[in-house]
Amino acid sequence: LLGAEKPFSTTLAPTSITATSTGFTAIFNGVVHPNNKSTSVSFEYGTDTTYGNTAAAEQGPLTINTGTSVSRRMTGLNLNTTYHYRVVATNCLGTTYGTDQICTALPTVTTTAVSNVNFNYASSGGYVPDEGGDTVTARGVCWSASPGPTTADNIPSGGMGKGAFTSSLTG
Repeated sequence: LLGAEKPFSTTLAPTSITATSTGFTAIFNGVVHPNNKSTSVSFEYGTDTTYGNTAAAEQGPLTINTGTSVSRRMTGLNLNTTYHYRVVATNCLGTTYGTDQICTALPTVTTTAVSNVNFNYASSGGYVPDEGGDTVTARGVCWSASPGPTTADNIPSGGMGKGAFTSSLTG
């Protein structure tokens, strides 16, 4: 019987990920179908799937008999931290949980193979498709004559921002 069911909830991908001076902001998104029952909507979030935090959706309570987009602008999230979140819908017949989504403000990068290798030169590079909500201020290929190079080793400049880059490995 339509309208005599728990609400239906779906968690959607985050949007508007933006770095701030104190962390990053993002909009958590979902869709809830309240099945004609007054339904409260919130988002559970945290650094793992035990969540630990709850924030009310900006829309609600809902009572209509159609899927409704819901969201919550989250502020004060820590840079370089992955957050898990899901939408939660509750009415008099029960609670449903959307699937887990991940939100992070980390840049992503792929590295190209080393080429043009000779006695004292080689080249490599990569591609930064997403700055992760913040500006990439430096990019390059870490290299060392020893295994396991880190950013404390040689890093020839590959520019900044997103896009393709090339690093000249000399010496």
